[in-house]
Amino acid sequence: MSLRKEKRKKLNDPVKRYLRNGGKITVLPGCELKPRPERSTVESITAGYALDYQVNGLINWANGSRTKKPRRTFLSEVTGINLKRIRSCLTSGKPARLTKSEYKRLMDAKAQVEKLEEHGEIRIKQKERAA
Repeated sequence: MSLRKEKRKKLNDPVKRYLRNGGKITVLPGCELKPRPERSTVESITAGYALDYQVNGLINWANGSRTKKPRRTFLSEVTGINLKRIRSCLTSGKPARLTKSEYKRLMDAKAQVEKLEEHGEIRIKQKERAA
């Protein structure tokens, strides 16, 4: 058999099989496409992160302390959030991302911290007068 006839036979065999099946395409079993599982996150998608201007406002407020004890330390004591976490979120430059729930906790604690500062300043002034 010549090379030309062999190639023609190779091409005609699949066409003959197709016509024998009534012109229907035979679907072979294959891998089914599975959707990817949802990604898990610490916070829900709706919670998200605090906005930049909110975080910047907290950073400016934390830097404005007039007492010996830093406001970040007070925030840690009042909210129960780890001091390292507060420092990493409330530093200028490239802070870590602050979640909305953490932001809300810190904002709720702001008034308490300012009261604690007032009491601390009063005590310091009373000690200075006594000395």
